[in-house]
Amino acid sequence: MKISLPEEIIQAEARRDASKALMDFAASKLNRSKPLFERNAISEDELQARRSAALAAKEKYRENLVAHRLAAAVAPIKLREAQAKVAAQEEEAGRLRDDLDQHTIRAPFGGYITREQTEVGQWVSKGDPIVEMVEVDEIDIEVPVLENLIARLQVGMKAQVTLGALPGRRWEAPVLAIVPKADLRSRTFPVKIRLENEPGPGGVLLKPGMFARVTLEVGEQGPAMLVPKDALVLGGEPYIFKVGPKPEQMPDDATPSDGVAEKIYVELGAAIDELIVVRSPQLKANDLIVTEGNERLMPGQPLIITNRDQLPGQKPATQKPAPATKPSR
Repeated sequence: MKISLPEEIIQAEARRDASKALMDFAASKLNRSKPLFERNAISEDELQARRSAALAAKEKYRENLVAHRLAAAVAPIKLREAQAKVAAQEEEAGRLRDDLDQHTIRAPFGGYITREQTEVGQWVSKGDPIVEMVEVDEIDIEVPVLENLIARLQVGMKAQVTLGALPGRRWEAPVLAIVPKADLRSRTFPVKIRLENEPGPGGVLLKPGMFARVTLEVGEQGPAMLVPKDALVLGGEPYIFKVGPKPEQMPDDATPSDGVAEKIYVELGAAIDELIVVRSPQLKANDLIVTEGNERLMPGQPLIITNRDQLPGQKPATQKPAPATKPSR
């Protein structure tokens, strides 16, 4: 059992005081024994025994006195040695903490590890990838916006967001950034929307990789020409087919028709559910357009409308070889 320096001094002092009390008692007892021996009240052996006890008590007192003085003298030395030992141990502990800190890799943000790129015991160099992490407190959604609409967006404006994995939920989130560099193939600009995440099953409700639908108010107020999205033929400059008038003079062996396919190049606008805004001077509100099989049509190909009971309306009309519908205003 280890005893501190102050306790060692206190114990030495207690032993000194106890031995002094015993020495005084033995000396007093010897002094009382001498007159008794002279009157033959005690024997010489008993007198010698008391004299020996007094002498032993005196030697024990001197021993404890020296021990007390020695403990008091060496206490400062032991204290300095102990303090030096503590300082050395603290320095070693600091070195170990620094060593541990240098070998500890801390993420710059809180999140989830999605992929480990190292193994236990593997040596890594500065800049080597360790893990892949995702931060899910906030979720960024990237939306491609057509170049003719990008000028109508502003950072901070509100967007409506829905997720296919969470039907019935709708979020309102601000536009975080508008990237000023277009995708050369689609001629669209990336626009970032930021959503605040919330607790859900498995940790958080919104998870990276979910499909999101974003609505941005970029349209101009006023009448617009709307057609079903199925009417568009993409792959280059977008176009649609409308049912054009049949030629006045037809060959005798020509197939009877209600018109011919007329190719119309259009400029796209905002989309509203299954409809999309288109602009073309060749397209009028009561024109019939093809919504099925239009990828296989050729300009001038005869068309036959078979379900006239659906006209005029917004439902597609069945035709051969493809149905048509009227654009809506």
